[in-house]
Amino acid sequence: HPRMNEQVTEFFEAIKADDIFGLTTMINQDPSLLDAVNENGVVAPLFAIYYGRKECALLLVQSGAKPNTFVAAALNDVRRLD
Repeated sequence: HPRMNEQVTEFFEAIKADDIFGLTTMINQDPSLLDAVNENGVVAPLFAIYYGRKECALLLVQSGAKPNTFVAAALNDVRRLD
């Protein structure tokens, strides 16, 4: 997982701000952000769900982030669980 740094912090801030365009740009520039965890060890899709950013969570998962059970349930998409 990428460690917390300025880029990862900005990534999580974009999720919190529901900034789909910013997220898309960041993911295109650095796909490893999809595996980032915040300072509390929370993965990006779960962070998005926690803040009610379902579109962000969906974008993250569709871009390749691995959903956990909670994310898949929140997105009503248990097929993504492997």
